Amino acid sequence: MMFKRNFSDVVREKANGRWLEILPAVSGKLADAVKNAPYHVPCPRNGGTDGFRFFKEAKATGAAISNSDGAMQSGFDVLMWAEKWSFKTALHEVAHYLGLDDEWKSQANQNLSPVKSAKASFKVSDSELQSRRLKLRQVWQEAHILTDPQSQLARVYLRNRGLKIEELNLAGISRTIRFHPKLAYVHKKQFVGYFPALVSLVSYNNGECINIHRTYLGLDGKKLQMVIDGKKLPTKKLMARCTNSKPAGSSISLGKAVNGVIDIAEGIETALSVMQAKHVACWSCISTALLGNFEPPTDVHTINVWADKDKEKDGKSAGLDAAIKLFERMEKVVVNVNILMPTDDIPDNSNSIDWNDVLVTKGANSFPKTSHLQWQ
Repeated sequence: MMFKRNFSDVVREKANGRWLEILPAVSGKLADAVKNAPYHVPCPRNGGTDGFRFFKEAKATGAAISNSDGAMQSGFDVLMWAEKWSFKTALHEVAHYLGLDDEWKSQANQNLSPVKSAKASFKVSDSELQSRRLKLRQVWQEAHILTDPQSQLARVYLRNRGLKIEELNLAGISRTIRFHPKLAYVHKKQFVGYFPALVSLVSYNNGECINIHRTYLGLDGKKLQMVIDGKKLPTKKLMARCTNSKPAGSSISLGKAVNGVIDIAEGIETALSVMQAKHVACWSCISTALLGNFEPPTDVHTINVWADKDKEKDGKSAGLDAAIKLFERMEKVVVNVNILMPTDDIPDNSNSIDWNDVLVTKGANSFPKTSHLQWQ
C-alpha cells in the first residue's frame, strides 16, 4: 500500500478518537490515568499523589499534562514522555496496535522515515492566568503569619512533626509559609469542605511566585485524614499555576543562600528539620521531580541535598535518583552538589526515611556535618 501522505499522518488519523483505548494498551503505566481521566492521579513517571492528568479532549488527541514536566499535546508526546521512547518507536507501537504493520513495513521499504512530531505547547489563556493569580493572591492574603494567635493549629502541627518552633524563625518562615484557617478542598471538581491548611509560596529562583502548595490539616494538628469511595484523599495539593512556564526549577524558598551555599530537601517538614538541626536556610523542592530539576540562585556555587532514602522500585530509588540527576545537571555548570542521606534502615512499615524522621528518632546531633559526605 502506497501513501501520498506521511505515514505518521495516517496513524494519527486512525488513532483519532481512540487514544484512551490505545494508550493503556501500549503503555501499562498510563492505565490508572486513563481510568480516572480527566482527574489528577499519581504521575506515572515522577510519582507523588496527583501530578498528572489527561485533558478533557484526550479521547480525540491523547493530550495530557504533568505538573513537573508540562503539557503534552498528543498521545505520541505522552508515550514518548512516559516510556522515554523516540517518536519513531511511539509511532511504531501505535501503528502495531492499530494493525498497520504491513503499511509500516511498506513505508520502511521505501526508505521513508516518519516526520518527527512537533511538540506543541499547551497555553492557558491570559484571562484564565489572571483569574488564577487573583485566586492565589486571595488565598495568601487570607492566611495568617505563623506567629499569629490564630495560627495555633499550625504550630501544633509543626510540634507534632518533631520540630521545636522556638528554634525556628517563624516570623522569617512566614514570608513563604502561612496558615489558612478555612481553605476549600476540591476533589475531582467536587467541593468536599473547608479545612485548615499550611499554604506555601512556590517560586522560581528569581523570586517569581507561580503557585501555592497546600498541606491540609485535621483539627488534631496532624495531616488531614479523609477517605472517599474507599480511597484516601491526598493531604498535599498544588493550586493551578499562574504561568504558562513549566514548574521545573521552582521550589519553596526558606531563607537565603549564604556565601554561595544553599541547602535543599524534598518535603517542607524535612527542610524545616534541616533548618532546626543545622541552623541554615533550606529550600523545599516539594517532589523528587522538582528536586532533580532544581535551579539554584545565580550566585550559588554549592548545593547540599538532604535527600530522602526510598525503598527501591524496579531498581530505582526516587530520592537518590533525583539527587544524582541534580548532581549531573549542576556538574555541567560547575556547581558543586553534596548528597546527604539517612544511614538508618527503612522501617518495614514504611517506604522511605527522611531527615525529619532522623530528627524525631535521634535528634539534631545525629545530622552529619556537611564536610562528611556520602556523595561528592
